[in-house]
Parts: sequence; C-alpha cells; structure tokens
Amino acid sequence: MLEAGRSAAIFLFPKLDDDRAPNEFDTTITVEGWGEYGGSGTVPIESIQVSGTPVATIQPPLRGANWLAANGPSNTSVHRRAILFVNGKPKIGQRYAIDWVKRADGKTFHDDEHDNRSYYAYDQPIYAAADGIIVNVKDGIAENIPNSGKIAAPIGMDTIAGNHIVEDLGRGRFAAYAHLRPGSIKVTPGERVRVGQVLGRLGNTGNSSEPHLHFQVCDARSFVDSEGLPFAIAQFTRSQYKIDKNKTGEHALTISGVRAVVDQEPVEDELDSFASK
Repeated sequence: MLEAGRSAAIFLFPKLDDDRAPNEFDTTITVEGWGEYGGSGTVPIESIQVSGTPVATIQPPLRGANWLAANGPSNTSVHRRAILFVNGKPKIGQRYAIDWVKRADGKTFHDDEHDNRSYYAYDQPIYAAADGIIVNVKDGIAENIPNSGKIAAPIGMDTIAGNHIVEDLGRGRFAAYAHLRPGSIKVTPGERVRVGQVLGRLGNTGNSSEPHLHFQVCDARSFVDSEGLPFAIAQFTRSQYKIDKNKTGEHALTISGVRAVVDQEPVEDELDSFASK
C-alpha cells in the first residue's frame, strides 16, 4: 500500500518448471485504488528479454582455504536488492556480488574484534580474476574500526566501495574489487594486468563493518552506475560445514566433506577454498 507521492520497487521471483530459462517474461501488475481519488486497473510491463550470453568464467580473486561467501547470490541476500539511484535511474551493480570473509575456528577474527589486524582475511592479497585493463582506481580512504559502528569516512557514492579497483574484462564485463586497504593498491588506470597478478590487499574501508573483499562483475566501469552480471569461477572446492558453540562459549568450525567444483558461482554462506597458485 503506497501513499500519494510514494514509490516502491517490486521484485518478482518466478518459479520455473525446469532448469531451462524462457526467452522472455511478460508481466501485468494489478493496481487497486485506495482512498477517495484512488484508481484501479492493470499495468502491463514491457517484456523482459532473457539474455542467452554465457556468463564470464574467471579465476578466484583470493587464495587459500575457508573463504565464506557472505551475502553471496540468493533471493535473500542484501546485495540482491541493493538499489542505488544514479542520475535518477535505479541500478543494482551488486546483484550477484559476494562479500568474502575468512573463517577459522568458527569465527572471522581472533583476539580483539575491534582491531582490523585480528581478522583472518585482513591484508590478504587480491588477485586479478582475469586478464584486463584497469579503468578505475580509488585510494586514500581511511579504515573503519571493525564491528564498532564507526565509519572513517561519510558514506556517499564516491566512498561506498571504499578503496577499490575496477578492471575491464572485455565484452562489456567489468570486475570490481572493493574495500581495499589504503596504500596497498599496486595498479593505475590504463594499466594492463594479467590473471593472478596482485592488485592490492584486503581491508576495511567504505561501507564495511569488518575486513572483507566485496567482489562483483558488472556491465560498466563504475561501481555504482552499473548493473550486476552473474559469473562463474573456473575451479574451486566447496566444503560441507557447521559451526557450533562448545561449553565455554567458543565457536568451532567442523568440516565434514569437501568436493571439487567447476564453472560455478558460489552462493550465499558457502564455504570455499581456492588453490594457492
């Protein structure tokens, strides 16, 4: 129910009969009048064409074991509906994004939770996910105090991603690496990079509550003025796990199985490991 002058975004999650996507979606929204001057009727929505273009297959931007795909792709992920209005138009560059954090012993940190250096993910190297050209670099934003509610820089369109890099992968696809540690970025706009090259180091800048790598593939060189695109990681391992509290209140991470995965995108709260080389 909307009052006069208000607007809303409606997200539809159609249930498909099988794994095959249709060529297009046609939708009609029924509007029921409310109040003295409310009108009723149906609003046909312009047909949405389903792209048959294969997703980009990339290499992981991280290395090592036990990376949690926090806020990864799902219908409930906060990234799925992270609408940002740019020049009056809604954009969801984060639609398929992942916030990578590293877990050990059931937690993402040891010792002081308000010290970035306590986090297992902190200062980890970030690797180019594919060959490409660097088109956007932002550095110089100070780090936040983790899990304190304190943000070092006011959040706006220019600071929401913190220190970040955008890489042109070609064919209208761009990889964005966000929340990097200040002073750690090793590349400049216009530089051509190779897959596996170290771009910078993981930090806690911008709209970030603890050290993590926000990674997304999108259709423009801007972190915010873009639409998110799905992607696949060429090869990694997926763990079956659970996290329990012991009698002393400490968390314990138990891994019961690991299997190799090829050409898939990790989904929300999946625990994955990537080759060291």
